[in-house]
Amino acid sequence: MDTETITALDDEIQPEFDERLISVAPFAPPSLSTSQFKQLELLQHLSLYSELLILFSGEKGMGKTFIAQALIASREDPDQSLLVDADFSLSYLDILHRIAQYIDLAELDDVEALESQIVQHCAQLQEDDQGSFLLVIDQADQLSNQVLMHLNQLALIQPNALHVMLLATPILEQVLLDLPEPHAPLHTMQVEFL
Repeated sequence: MDTETITALDDEIQPEFDERLISVAPFAPPSLSTSQFKQLELLQHLSLYSELLILFSGEKGMGKTFIAQALIASREDPDQSLLVDADFSLSYLDILHRIAQYIDLAELDDVEALESQIVQHCAQLQEDDQGSFLLVIDQADQLSNQVLMHLNQLALIQPNALHVMLLATPILEQVLLDLPEPHAPLHTMQVEFL
């Protein structure tokens, strides 16, 4: 083949090749797989209509946080959502302060008073706007049993207006079941393998 033929072939192939490269953005955000989308739909339903403490469990790196972020992004006004990353030092008061800061409440140092204000805000949100508040705690297996007990109690106070979802490894299910009574009804959902 001579140089002119190669150049002509290159001119014919190049636009098609460029189109394929352009249509697949190299830095496009990841999208949900079919199984992840089905799980997202179920979590959307549970986070709006159930009175359950939701445990979304799976081993590290399986996509729990990714699906939870998609859940939060999919919620519409007047619904409110907050994702809190847990660690060993996070206290129940810290969690309440983050909620209060998110919904513009005065940050009190009294747990009961702050909890009461938050619950009142969520009840008002439901009554006035038919909305709800979703609290998502990532890495919840790092929380102390005391904090988990308080979150369990929080989920019982206003279950139609304030929903609690925990992201954790599967071991947390038994820890939650072993907490002192009364228990918030628990719905455990495992992240599906891709």
